[in-house]
Amino acid sequence: MKFEDPDGENVVDEVQGSKSVVYGTLRNRMSPSSVVNVVKKLSKDQLIDIRAIGFGSLEFLKVSQLPLQLGFWLVKHFDAESCSLNIPDSETFKITEQDVHEVLGLPVGGMEMDANIFSKDNKVITQWKKQFKKNSLSVNIGELSMYLKDHKSAGPMFKHNFVVLCVSTLMSGGQNKNVNHDILRYLTNVDKSRI
Repeated sequence: MKFEDPDGENVVDEVQGSKSVVYGTLRNRMSPSSVVNVVKKLSKDQLIDIRAIGFGSLEFLKVSQLPLQLGFWLVKHFDAESCSLNIPDSETFKITEQDVHEVLGLPVGGMEMDANIFSKDNKVITQWKKQFKKNSLSVNIGELSMYLKDHKSAGPMFKHNFVVLCVSTLMSGGQNKNVNHDILRYLTNVDKSRI
């Protein structure tokens, strides 16, 4: 996330006790709106597929934007090292995997994602790249979202695409707007796994 001031300064001006608070903008490279907009366009079979791999609750995700003041508050009070919110005049609130699961419905448990145990077989990645015109791993969020909206077939490749979109926008986005395709190395048997 990036803070910007409309005048080009890198500060946020909060005037305590006044009637208004002046904020700049808060930009997030990866917005949940990509997932929300794709889910709206899914076919019946595709919805069955996302439920089968543990992402069915995203069918009900409607939040596509973060209110600006809430975003600033969260960035200011979140401690990434301890994964907790430091709430003024209150105890620190530790955020667990179970909390994320209960709020967003994202899968917890299921498949272990150990970076030391992943497929050395690049067939999944090679097949995944072939879907796109440039046959490259440099696919941005917009391209993948459009592809998912335009293609109504379900099945293993749809599941791969949906998981890549979710990981890239909700969990582990990169420094640019390209998708995080690294998750594909863990999804060689997506039909046999619940993520």
